[in-house]
Amino acid sequence: MRDICKIWYAITSVVLASILVTQASAQTDYEFFELFKQKSDDVIDELRKTNMPEWAGIYTRPYMNAVEKLYLAPETGYAFVFTTHIHRYSIDLGSISHDGDILRISTKLKAGERVRHIPNILYPIKWGNRHYVVAESDMLRFANYVNLGREPSTLHVSTFFLLKDGDENKPVSGKPVLPARFARLILDRPIKMKIIETSEVTTGASETGTEYKTVVRVDGGRNLGVWDGMTLIVPKDRNAGEIIITNVGEKSSTGYYKNNLSSDSPRRGTTVKSRY
Repeated sequence: MRDICKIWYAITSVVLASILVTQASAQTDYEFFELFKQKSDDVIDELRKTNMPEWAGIYTRPYMNAVEKLYLAPETGYAFVFTTHIHRYSIDLGSISHDGDILRISTKLKAGERVRHIPNILYPIKWGNRHYVVAESDMLRFANYVNLGREPSTLHVSTFFLLKDGDENKPVSGKPVLPARFARLILDRPIKMKIIETSEVTTGASETGTEYKTVVRVDGGRNLGVWDGMTLIVPKDRNAGEIIITNVGEKSSTGYYKNNLSSDSPRRGTTVKSRY
């Protein structure tokens, strides 16, 4: 497994380098690439110093057809690049300020097609010996992925969030350490509930075609640790749908079940869970 991970990271690094070189054909692109290369090299130089904060480092988020990398150091700042196999790219360069458990990003240069960009606020998150940086806007999604068991990924390579290079093979233990305002989102243990009420199915458009939605109510709320935005799954659901909680009560919660395959929806009495 470790060999697979090493090969994967080697491939993504080669893809990133080749894409950037190809994109440097135009003069402006070449200049942007040179600025990114200089900034990232400066970050790497600073990372060689001793007593670096734990969040400092190089982070990678590989996709099926793209690579996202973030270079972070307290004095040099950051260099961010997102590139795809069809030669679309984004480059952000700037400075960082560390404020408690928050990394505040100050962007000095943005270039490319803006297919991706670095958010203004990042949270360093430690989970066992792993280190992530997660955007403030992604904290609910991160908590959901941890609760569902999607993170850490089964191949020990995070394809969902920026993970520090070298941490992909490291095991996790306990719960990830989240800032105080988000800590309650990580469940102490998986929860199960039952659907106690459903509504009629409605249809709408989505990025992948037609989306089918059904409003549901489940028999658990704050008493079980349910929170607004929590994702629940329906075991053995042939539509691979999910329930998104939108309103939490003390002992019951409402939300909607959605899928992109059919108008079938779970019935009253169906068990739903917070983990696969």
